[in-house]
Amino acid sequence: MQIKELVEKYHWLQIGDDGVLEMYLDHHALSTFRQCEAAFELSIMANIKGKHKSWNLEFGIIFHKMVETFYILKKEDRFELTSWIQFAAHLWNAYKMDEQFKEHKMYKTLGGLPGFMAMMGQYANHFAAEMDRLRVIGIEITFGKNKEVPLGHFDIHDDLLSYEGKFFVPVRCYLTGR
Repeated sequence: MQIKELVEKYHWLQIGDDGVLEMYLDHHALSTFRQCEAAFELSIMANIKGKHKSWNLEFGIIFHKMVETFYILKKEDRFELTSWIQFAAHLWNAYKMDEQFKEHKMYKTLGGLPGFMAMMGQYANHFAAEMDRLRVIGIEITFGKNKEVPLGHFDIHDDLLSYEGKFFVPVRCYLTGR
């Protein structure tokens, strides 16, 4: 496969201004690779996902969105507890948490939607007082896209992979994230 074909196929590969192949990997991709190279090839490179969703991942996504929304609303001085709790219920239902995880141990421990709404209420009550003393400067700042977090570089030597007729391909890696 040609380098240009790889760059077109994978959003996390680019060709730098100097012609060097650049990889932009986030924590999830790197963690997957460290745990299992085969899982990295399937889930990251081939974009093949399992049929079952992960409680930890789905719950983490919802919780993260709630916390991010909390700080944005507090920063803009638009936070209102009742609306925020309603948004928690909306996200919970949009992600179909009851359907997917009602038999999961952590779902039962949390208490489903009522437990999640209570947890978000407690979060807001606890951190709202601290927010009044702090000034939010930035929320969810993206990093890595401007090459400010280099991980290193290596060379690919492969008779099957070529770039401009060469079988020696330099690669630079960068960490991206939020």
